[in-house]
Amino acid sequence: IGEERNEGKEYMEDFYDTETRKWRLVYHFGGKIWDKSGFKEGYDSLVAIPTFVTAYARCYLWSLIKQAGYKENVFYCDTDSIFVNKAGYNNLSDHIDQTRLGYLKPQPEGLMIIHNVKDYVFNEERNIKGVRKDAEEIEESVFKQRQFVWFRTALRKGSVDTVEERKVTKHLTRKYNKGVVRADGWVDPYELIDGLTRDELVAGQLKYDKKCDAAMNEIARHEGGRALKLMKSDFYDADPLLNREEQKEDV
Repeated sequence: IGEERNEGKEYMEDFYDTETRKWRLVYHFGGKIWDKSGFKEGYDSLVAIPTFVTAYARCYLWSLIKQAGYKENVFYCDTDSIFVNKAGYNNLSDHIDQTRLGYLKPQPEGLMIIHNVKDYVFNEERNIKGVRKDAEEIEESVFKQRQFVWFRTALRKGSVDTVEERKVTKHLTRKYNKGVVRADGWVDPYELIDGLTRDELVAGQLKYDKKCDAAMNEIARHEGGRALKLMKSDFYDADPLLNREEQKEDV
């Protein structure tokens, strides 16, 4: 419906059309302004169905991991696969079938090196999300490869009628942040206390200590040398400055 002056920006916005007296939704993309008004879910579309299927698949995979023995027999899992040792394989024998729908298809045994999520080597075959099989490893965790230019980039450059490639260098940090990696390579899950991890609890404790010190100084200044006794058992207790029912003691 129009040209975009700033071709580098991409965003959606609502605005009120004074002529039609209706709200319109427009999309700024690729140097153009597109009218998205009137678009809605199809009659036969129901988002709840794929949502349930995905959630069920996750729960089913977790049940298989527990059956295999996730603390000692499971090394890695992906969307639809589990890497286990011999004991874990035997524990899953009633869920293994070459052709049966919903069952696990057996794969060859081999040596596996796990670097991170979707980043591993199995039987000397590299599997890294976002890194091509023919990518050149110029140094450890650094890969150089050719990849197609994204459609949005091509649209901004006005070259949607051609296929364009470019050379890119990818640096992998290989820092695992979904659990605590032990020295022996096994991963302990984060332990949540009131919905917080250990690192967040430590940060919360420090923040709370500073809050307590500031509150005590403020109360002592306002109450003539008398301060509230502040309990540190709960990081997220009510603001000590407002909690006047705590026991008072001399400073």
